[in-house]
Amino acid sequence: MRDAFIESSGLRLFALAATTAALGLAGCEGCEGGGTQVVQPNIVVEPTEIVFDKVPAAEEASQLVTIRNDGTKELLIDGDPELQENSEDAETEFVLRGVMEPVDCSSGAARADDDPYSLEPGECATVTVGYVPINIGVDTGALIIRSNDPDTPELTVPINAEGSAPDIEVCVLASDCSAETVCNDMDTLSMHFPVTAINASTTCPVRITNTGALPLKRLAWDFKSGNRRRDYLLDPEDLGSLGDLGEGEGVEVNVTFQPKSGGLQEALLEIVSSDPDEGAVTIHLEGMGDGPKVCPDPFPQVDFGTVAVGATEPREVTLENCGTLPLDITKLEVQDNSGGPSNVFAMGAGAPGTPISLNPGETATVPVEFTPTTPGLFNGRLYLESTDPVVPSGWVNLVGQGEIPPSCQIQTSTTTLHFGTAAPGYPVEKTLVVSNPGQLDCTGVTAEITAGANVAFNVVGLPAGGPPWTLTPGQIVTFTLQYDPQDTTGPDQGTFTIGAAELSMPVEVALLGDPVANPSCNLDITPRPGNFTLSACAFGAGLNPRVAQFGATKIGREKTLTVSLENQGSIPCNVTQVEMVEAIPLMGIDPTFTLATGQNRVSVNGSLTNTINPGEIGVIEVRYKPTSEAENCGRVIVQTDDTTHLDGTECAFNGGMPGCAGVTMIGQGVRSAIEVIPTEVDFGVVTVGCASRDTDVTIYNIGQAPLNVTDIYLDPPGKGQPPSGPFSITAAPPLPTTIAGGSSMTIKLKYRPPDTNTHSALLVIESDAQNGNYFTTPLTGQGTNDSHQVDQFQQLSEPMVDVLWVVDDSCSMSEEQNNIANNANTFLNRALNLMTDFQLGVVTTDMTDPNKSGRLQSRNGRPKIITRSTPNPAAAFADNVRQGTFGDATEKGLDATHAALSDPLINDPAANAGFLRDDAKLVVIAVSDEEDSSTPPVDFFVDFLKNIKGYRNSDLMSFSAIVGPEPSGCSSADGDAVAGTRYLEVARRTGGLERSICSNNWGQIADDLGLDAFGAKSQFFLSREPIPSSIVVRVNGSTVPSSDYSYDAPSQSVIFDPTAVPPQGATVEVEYDTVCN
Repeated sequence: MRDAFIESSGLRLFALAATTAALGLAGCEGCEGGGTQVVQPNIVVEPTEIVFDKVPAAEEASQLVTIRNDGTKELLIDGDPELQENSEDAETEFVLRGVMEPVDCSSGAARADDDPYSLEPGECATVTVGYVPINIGVDTGALIIRSNDPDTPELTVPINAEGSAPDIEVCVLASDCSAETVCNDMDTLSMHFPVTAINASTTCPVRITNTGALPLKRLAWDFKSGNRRRDYLLDPEDLGSLGDLGEGEGVEVNVTFQPKSGGLQEALLEIVSSDPDEGAVTIHLEGMGDGPKVCPDPFPQVDFGTVAVGATEPREVTLENCGTLPLDITKLEVQDNSGGPSNVFAMGAGAPGTPISLNPGETATVPVEFTPTTPGLFNGRLYLESTDPVVPSGWVNLVGQGEIPPSCQIQTSTTTLHFGTAAPGYPVEKTLVVSNPGQLDCTGVTAEITAGANVAFNVVGLPAGGPPWTLTPGQIVTFTLQYDPQDTTGPDQGTFTIGAAELSMPVEVALLGDPVANPSCNLDITPRPGNFTLSACAFGAGLNPRVAQFGATKIGREKTLTVSLENQGSIPCNVTQVEMVEAIPLMGIDPTFTLATGQNRVSVNGSLTNTINPGEIGVIEVRYKPTSEAENCGRVIVQTDDTTHLDGTECAFNGGMPGCAGVTMIGQGVRSAIEVIPTEVDFGVVTVGCASRDTDVTIYNIGQAPLNVTDIYLDPPGKGQPPSGPFSITAAPPLPTTIAGGSSMTIKLKYRPPDTNTHSALLVIESDAQNGNYFTTPLTGQGTNDSHQVDQFQQLSEPMVDVLWVVDDSCSMSEEQNNIANNANTFLNRALNLMTDFQLGVVTTDMTDPNKSGRLQSRNGRPKIITRSTPNPAAAFADNVRQGTFGDATEKGLDATHAALSDPLINDPAANAGFLRDDAKLVVIAVSDEEDSSTPPVDFFVDFLKNIKGYRNSDLMSFSAIVGPEPSGCSSADGDAVAGTRYLEVARRTGGLERSICSNNWGQIADDLGLDAFGAKSQFFLSREPIPSSIVVRVNGSTVPSSDYSYDAPSQSVIFDPTAVPPQGATVEVEYDTVCN
């Protein structure tokens, strides 16, 4: 009817006039006074004035307007009413919510299937007007309704509204701390406490008043992070205990200065509230403790910067008596970090002797010097003792970095080149990589065998361009050396010497070889015999077995270790059998161990084969996945043709013959509060002779009891052995060390390959954990002689995305769950329009109910994993996200995320199995009106989430937070929300979105989340560290201008500009030269 009216209202009016003319007038018997009744519509609106009184700024209020036809003929309304705004604000503050709805005039109930724009006599329709004040003050406007009522064709309903807000006034009252009352309408607030004896106290008042027109809520005060709260007390400690402040209400509170030491003590006190303009008011506190105090400058450390090895860098430390009484410094000396003498830091010339007497305000200057002896970081301290009664002793940290000054440097891939065994006439060749990691050219480079040539060490392959050569900074060259013994007397030794014009001493590489009468295969197998802990698993494995220790492994989690077979002989070695067998007689093969590389073959540089050529390393990968809290035993036997070095005794129990080696696998399934992240480290491909970036392995104690770490080492070489091999620990805390509950410890690792083989080792961490006293992290890396790299990526035609919603199901979350559900279509439209292969799952923040606690939830018969093929996926998602409001009030959304995406739930068919796909992007979206109460630190959850897809694929994971914004949360018509600080930090560190749960535009939030989750990939992580200036990017074969992308060094990735993101199905190539560290 509305459209008919719009299109033909002229015809209707014409017809009405014609009818009236023909009939004259219509008689109406019974009319009062014998008059006539006019047949026409009559529009009536209630209320006649729309009033919004004191609506909080940025929040929404709404009013229902009823339109009634009091006439005798059909009322035709010309479309939705129009809003007219008289305010000069740039943004619209009056809005129509939804469309007109037909209702019953008496009950207000909806009338189904009726047209709200066509009202018969006595019928009603409603429309909702909303008001969202942008600013504080009066706003006016009108609701305009056009219809066919001839008396009132355009009805105007005035709107009068007022935006309001609380207004906090904080006043430092006149007292010992302030000569007069000062309030926060000044630039700054300060409290200057008088000189106060140590441990005595002075108290001064502060008044907080609400001068606004709405209640002042969420009052709180605390000292800003990093400030000296120990010298100040607050009364009451919790401002929230005083309740909200109504209009014009105020409260007087106290700040007490109680100095713990002499001298100036400062702090920043912050008062927060729901005032939208001044959410935080800061008061600067300062007071003087009555006593002596030593104040070093600089403090807490003196940084000498980077100094060339052998050079001396001076600095000065000023010692001031910043207290109120005389001070004597009785001892002053330079120490190392343990309190012993330092060999790199020292007192400078003219240092004052002790005792040093200082009156208040007086200073003494102490010269100190740093002379590094080697490259690297050095730490020490300037230690002092004084008559300060509170801190009688202390120190200033000294730190400096030693470096070799810019120079030519010659570095070799190894300092000892071992050729293994060789027979006369059967030479063995090895490559040696030589590089210049310095900052200047190395010129006149020479290379020759200076010892051992008479026993047949020879150079058989030289790099182009020499001799002599010039090696520019970062350049890598390769020499091929040969060992061909002249006889069978040995061992043979030689020296390969590299010189350069800029070097005072040449670089020497030791050459070693073992001559044998006949050429043979010679396998060096790792793990080597003897490195085992006595246990039931060792039964039947031989007197001196080889043991691979998987260590404590969480139930359901998979860990991979390698058995390495290096051919140190002069002819190929053949592997005829690789098989899992029973480790304990009559117990059968333990199914928790499997061969990842398959039976009867090994992996050589990524290819499966049965042949290991001289100098190559064959790898057998064994996977362990415990299913219970028990020790598991597995055994691998390897049959080879190396019958000279393997006599078969290792395989006696398994019926092995000469050439057979056996490796026993030991693992312990645990339910542990200890997490080691990442669980495995793959350094990727690194140029021979160069080093990888440092990689962090972090041990998290997410339980309550402290964990004592007693030893950290690499295997091989093994416990108690000097460092060797391609992997190294570059940083670790002093041992033993204790990790408190909720804390962590980080170890840094580096990989420097000596050759082009695949290398592996274990990082072993020993502790006093009751359910597994050591943890292991497998390390792998691949060497290459190629310093040029081309990485290729495929932008999927149908992107794969797994989206986990973590929804607060506590008692205050009904409206927010409805907001998500009501915008499910908007969220999923992005996925459907982009043809995304998506999966949606929902968990709650309740970690007390065993039926929740990270388990995917479903409602109304919906599947717990919703996909594109699910019937009406938006409706299914809307049902699943309405989780109710009976969940635990201690919300643990981050714990729920961890539980949902880790073992055992993620591999449990009855729980979350199938949700997490290897090739899919993972998006986690947390929605809560409370702070996260999980025990582990935020670092743990960030590491855990990034490790799911691997740190080099962090664009495949993001965490978004719809929570209360910082610093003090928010309020809306749906309720209040505290700041979700922990959720927001995870979002920032994983590249996710941050949105306010108090937003009145959930449609926009849903659209933003959909674009972030389902949009094309814009960040591509490189497999190796590039020289940034060498990067060339191509999309579908065409070179991309450098202005369309950027290189991000911390994440080692290329990031496309939003306007240049490669389309779906595109091939992306990134070509570059690699850095040699």
